[in-house]
Amino acid sequence: MSDQKRTHLIRSSKLLWLPLMISGVGAVWVLGTPHMLWNYRYTGSSEDKYYLSCDYVGRDSQTVEPRNGECPVIAFLKSPQGRQ
Repeated sequence: MSDQKRTHLIRSSKLLWLPLMISGVGAVWVLGTPHMLWNYRYTGSSEDKYYLSCDYVGRDSQTVEPRNGECPVIAFLKSPQGRQ
């Protein structure tokens, strides 16, 4: 019998990026894509703001009504079709 090494079609070390890629796609699917605050409307004084709406720019730019009266600078938003 000969001492030939068995060659693999794909080395397992070449697939180490796969779990990272799958988790990234999963995070975008669950959380949405990142959007940056562009504009906002509020009521109250400039020191004590209660935000009425937040305009975000990103993959799917959109206007959002904040749940707690605050607009985060970066928000992960799903596409409008995904929220229906």
